[in-house]
Amino acid sequence: MIAYPGFLARYSNYLQRPETKNYLNIGLTLALSIILILFALIPTGKTIVTLTQKLEVAKTTDSKLQTKLNHLQEAQNNYQGIKDSLTIILETLPDSPDLQTYLSNLEDLAKGNSVNLDSVQFSDIVLAEKIGTVSAALPKGTNVSFSFSISGAFQNIKNFISNLEGQNRVTELQEVNFAPKGKGDETSASFGKSIIYFFK
Repeated sequence: MIAYPGFLARYSNYLQRPETKNYLNIGLTLALSIILILFALIPTGKTIVTLTQKLEVAKTTDSKLQTKLNHLQEAQNNYQGIKDSLTIILETLPDSPDLQTYLSNLEDLAKGNSVNLDSVQFSDIVLAEKIGTVSAALPKGTNVSFSFSISGAFQNIKNFISNLEGQNRVTELQEVNFAPKGKGDETSASFGKSIIYFFK
């Protein structure tokens, strides 16, 4: 068993020496400094690691965004290159029948060629009243059949047909019947089956 009074007496003399006090102070200061540095550095190290990871994620995200921006710029340039052609394609083969516009163009074409548009009848179209407006129930498929008749001078009718077939919007005239009407070269033309196309 250790005799505490003797142990304390022996070491108290040792601790009273100036060199021991200096070494003890230096040792305790170093130990405390190391502990404080560790407590300060561990959270700082964790923060640095977290920030480094976030920086890597941000760089990756920035790289992906830059790639997307480059692709969007390339798509914009491609679109600008085909914009005029695309307009012609959409006029030629629209994404809906757009019968109102087509009928208006047909009337303008008749007037421009000095012929009378006597009648127009679209088949497979059901007009329905819907909240104060008239809407068309479109047939399934990518074309709409219709028939129409015009009258006027024979040469004007020929010009009308030529101009109709020369328009951007595709119109297929399948059945045409000519009949004299009145005096002179006044002629009536009935287009029994005509088709306009659209892309669904």
